[in-house]
Amino acid sequence: MISNKLRQEIFALVEYCKIYEHDIDAFDFGDKVECPDLQSKILDIGIECTNALPKDKSGQSGELKMVGVNSKANNIAGLTVFSYWIHSATDPHMLLDCVRDKTKKLNGHYKLFGTNALFMHVSSLFSGSQHFSIRNAEEFATELDRASICGKVKFNPIVLSQLETPNSTLCFAVDTSDCSITEHHVSLSLSKNEGNKIKEFFELQTGDSN
Repeated sequence: MISNKLRQEIFALVEYCKIYEHDIDAFDFGDKVECPDLQSKILDIGIECTNALPKDKSGQSGELKMVGVNSKANNIAGLTVFSYWIHSATDPHMLLDCVRDKTKKLNGHYKLFGTNALFMHVSSLFSGSQHFSIRNAEEFATELDRASICGKVKFNPIVLSQLETPNSTLCFAVDTSDCSITEHHVSLSLSKNEGNKIKEFFELQTGDSN
């Protein structure tokens, strides 16, 4: 079986690579890769993935994310669609607390890269006027930057991903060097080639392509 943690990392990898136009094949990930969760020696990038929830809050209500293969045949065994029920933070303070905690770990025992990114799955409740939108994103970006100053090395970028539809996300990428933020609408549809790469990884890591 594929763990939820691994699924969470796969979604982060797919979304990050679509935003920054990287090849998913350049990254190592899985049970043998830790601190950070996704690593690319070729690109000199490390990505830590989180849902920004403390362990005692991990049972909060979830939202379904789905990745599909964008192919007319659409019959790649075990990877036509795979899904992940994501339990994520709905309170902005949880995000800031998580950034502080992860930054301390980054400056403690994490392997450092030229780019040290933090990818955060957040609830769609951050959209609109309730908590988080592009309208107040610059203020929030500044808060995220302040939260990451608790260590000599800080995460940059910090990517916040929230669900738009079951197979698309709205991502806010925060550049903590200048507190700027960019908005990205990311499709979770994979090319047949990308789908095959992930399918092969699942089979290699778990012996299960579902």
